[in-house]
Amino acid sequence: MKKENQIFRTYPGGKNGQGVFHNIINVIRPHSVYMELFAGSGAIFQYKRPALYNLINDIDPEVSVKWRGYQIDGYGYEVLQQDATEFLSRYPFQESEKYVIYLDPPYPRASRKSSRDLYRYEMTDAQHVELLQTVLSLSAPHIDFVISTYQNPIYSYYLKDWELKEFQAQTRKGPATELLYMNYENHLGYLHQYDFLGEDFTDRQRIKRKIHREIKKLYNLPATERNAIIQAVLTCRT
Repeated sequence: MKKENQIFRTYPGGKNGQGVFHNIINVIRPHSVYMELFAGSGAIFQYKRPALYNLINDIDPEVSVKWRGYQIDGYGYEVLQQDATEFLSRYPFQESEKYVIYLDPPYPRASRKSSRDLYRYEMTDAQHVELLQTVLSLSAPHIDFVISTYQNPIYSYYLKDWELKEFQAQTRKGPATELLYMNYENHLGYLHQYDFLGEDFTDRQRIKRKIHREIKKLYNLPATERNAIIQAVLTCRT
């Protein structure tokens, strides 16, 4: 069980907004290890179902120290204060594990409506390039990267071959288009969780009602027929 971290509800660039964390969680595939390396408000970590092992990192000591007081029972949990690029370049990834690494670095300045500093630890364009080059060097079947940013030439160039999802987010300065880059395609539709499935609130409610109807129909069947359908679904191969 997680205990919500209320400290970062209004963190700049946080993904706590309605429709924002939903869209991100809806692309996360099953995994055993979850890493959020620019933690900030840690919205995705807080709203998603925990992995067996969870790692939260932020280079800002004021952020990381507050995450050390966070509670998550029954799962592995670690907090670090490191540069994300250096961490990725040194981490001993194991092929026996399935990793999801969510990166929400400071948006490149050229993509912002304001050029003023938002964070105590900003990133230069050169640091963004170094981060992306490190990420590309690590792309492998057992490592899923999910990266948030705004439209900008650096990410468009380095991640041009990745899957891209766009969605609208409401910020303090008005609506903005969020870009979500992934180094994988999810043709089979397997997700780590399905709680937030749907494009918006209305669509999520439609899907929940549909699931409820299908479950009700299933449980109204004779037990043997119901079990036969369940077994067929579980053993289905595409």
